[in-house]
Amino acid sequence: MNKKKKDPMLNELPAVAAEYIDRVVKKMRYRKRVRREVQEELADHFYEALKDCTGDEEKELRARQLIAEFGDAKMLGILLRRAKKRCRPLWRKVLVRSIQAAGILILYIIICSSRFFIGSANITTNYAKWYTDKQKQGRDELLNAGPYFDRAAAMLEAKWLDILGEQYGIWPGDMNDADRLALRQVLTEAGPALAMLAEGVKKPCYWKDYAAGPEFLAEEAGLPAINPKLMDSMLDSLGKYRQLAYLLTARALLNAYQGDVASAFEDTLTLTGFGLHLQDKGMLIAQLVGVAIEALASNRVFEILSRTTVTSATLERMQSELEKLYARHDRPIALDGEKVFWYDIAQHVFTNDGRGGGRVLYNGLPYIFTKWPDAIWGLVSFGYPDRNQFLERVNSFFSRAEEMFDKTPWQRQAEKVTDRKEIYNPLMLGVLGPAIDRIAEITWWLRTSRKALITALAAQRFKVETGRYAASLAELVQAGYLRTIVDDPYGPGPLSYRKTEDGFVLYSFGENMKDDSGEAARDEKGKIKQWADEGDWVFWPVEKNRALAPK
Repeated sequence: MNKKKKDPMLNELPAVAAEYIDRVVKKMRYRKRVRREVQEELADHFYEALKDCTGDEEKELRARQLIAEFGDAKMLGILLRRAKKRCRPLWRKVLVRSIQAAGILILYIIICSSRFFIGSANITTNYAKWYTDKQKQGRDELLNAGPYFDRAAAMLEAKWLDILGEQYGIWPGDMNDADRLALRQVLTEAGPALAMLAEGVKKPCYWKDYAAGPEFLAEEAGLPAINPKLMDSMLDSLGKYRQLAYLLTARALLNAYQGDVASAFEDTLTLTGFGLHLQDKGMLIAQLVGVAIEALASNRVFEILSRTTVTSATLERMQSELEKLYARHDRPIALDGEKVFWYDIAQHVFTNDGRGGGRVLYNGLPYIFTKWPDAIWGLVSFGYPDRNQFLERVNSFFSRAEEMFDKTPWQRQAEKVTDRKEIYNPLMLGVLGPAIDRIAEITWWLRTSRKALITALAAQRFKVETGRYAASLAELVQAGYLRTIVDDPYGPGPLSYRKTEDGFVLYSFGENMKDDSGEAARDEKGKIKQWADEGDWVFWPVEKNRALAPK
């Protein structure tokens, strides 16, 4: 011990006493300040005991007696350390214990979390190519509509869309002469692009090559992987597809206004086919754009039916072609593409060793926990899934989600499927669950619109050929205008049809699943809110400028 820091009394004590005190203080192995206090206390004790001694020999003899009474320096140091700890204030004891507990917990977490940084992912599959091949199914590239759509999109000119603006959905009769003239000019210039689009629609298949270039791929571990920027690239392409759809919509309305109803309906068939191609098991965002385009086409058909006189032959062809298209695409949305992303994620965030197929790595934690309390508990209890369990959850989630697409809203209500925790496991509930619910709603809106459109075409054809409207849906079936009475996905029976003095009313019970006698919900301006959660969804008669397409 540094003599400069010793108690001055040590200099007046025999060397044997000073050395003993030094050994005791060292054996305490405690905080410096406490050791200093003990040193002072022992020095003071020896000093008081030796002050009456008359000579150095007597002092040394008395000091040795005291040392013998105190006992072993190491044991005394330990006892003194314990005594000092017991004498600490309560707040200090609590603080020390808390710090110790926190230290132990931190050390345990470090030990637990070290597993997330040991090992590496083993990337074995190029899922971009795998998914492309799955869509292509060995078919010849000449059967693919995709390249035609892309060429049509490349032919778009910005000035067309600037001139078109929001007028693609306006009936030309409601425009002024200048706007109609500008619209005709734009559609004339856009003719080649729309012709290319129509050629693509005639192709029997559609797929996107997700393994064909840097916009879809990212090099990782020496193997191409799905590019996280894929969505940005797709959004640009899909934005142009929607612009093509707007141009074709505007041309259909212009043809109908000019009296060429047959050509107008051909454009709506092309538009419908375009939307259905995009729904053909591509990525989810592309399918949703396809749904929007199909709904836009359905809207235009209803409007043309309500504003023009259509021949029986045109009505029959329209109904027949739509029935064929709808039969090939009964479910508008498939989740294969989204599942592929999760497969690709699995091989990037799990190791490929050990039982169970591998451990999750640190970059995979956001994919296996959706709430931080679950993450902390999983961390300290080693309660996180291995790769096989993760993939089982992925498959289970998408399987249950697709079941939602196949059950009508009325069936789900009857089965009391209201708690989404029963449908989606916690793995993805917070990420995809709400989106899947919304997508299921959109698909049933679209399916209901399809059923209503076929029924309206049949009812109009019956009127043209017989001179009157059918008394019921059963009469349309008996007369051969409908294959079967179409059901209402939002009700216990068929779509509601009622003949009136000057026409008919056709509606679905809608989201509230109650028969409101054909009364639709309306906004503050009195306009029909077609997809409201109250009132009926009235498809016929068509009210001017109402929205028939889900948004």
